[in-house]
Amino acid sequence: SSGINAEYGDEAVRLMGGARVTSCKSAKDRTAMSVTYESVSVLSREHCLVASGFSNALSALRSHGVRPLNCKKNTGSGKYAFNGFQLKILPKEYRPPMGSYGGKIT
Repeated sequence: SSGINAEYGDEAVRLMGGARVTSCKSAKDRTAMSVTYESVSVLSREHCLVASGFSNALSALRSHGVRPLNCKKNTGSGKYAFNGFQLKILPKEYRPPMGSYGGKIT
């Protein structure tokens, strides 16, 4: 783990009325992890998603939402293109669910 807690950074930016951008080269891998984390954070904060449902919602969006379709369109593979090293250094909040990665590295 990188020791970074994405939740606190996102929350600080939001409270200050700021904006932030996360993008990778082909706008699919790290971008997908950021977008899905942000989406589930909004569900939790604004729509009373219970804390125990956070990781399930995150996993569902990353496995069955539109982000794997974006990967398929960009690379021909519906999997995120993270390798073992990249997975180890991603903050835990940005790690894809088992079985959803291993696609073509672009």
